[in-house]
Amino acid sequence: MNYVMESEPSYGENPKKWPHIEYAVTVAFDDEAQKWYAQNDDIPLILEDYSLDKLVSRVKIAAPEMLEMNNLLHKDVKLSFKIEPQAVVV
Repeated sequence: MNYVMESEPSYGENPKKWPHIEYAVTVAFDDEAQKWYAQNDDIPLILEDYSLDKLVSRVKIAAPEMLEMNNLLHKDVKLSFKIEPQAVVV
């Protein structure tokens, strides 16, 4: 029997040809704590901050670090942010 091993496709040195992996980070505001939270279970990542801008900056730094620590870092990682609507209690 002959076995053929398939290798991963070669995308060369041009980063525009590399496939990318996108992680959607969920962002929500906790009214009681007065903090923003960012979370993604695939990275895994959960951070909090009083400022949305600071939180996004922290996620951009922490996400690649966490991916690298978990051997999941890809050459072209993209982050998207999904802000959850606030619940209104009546």
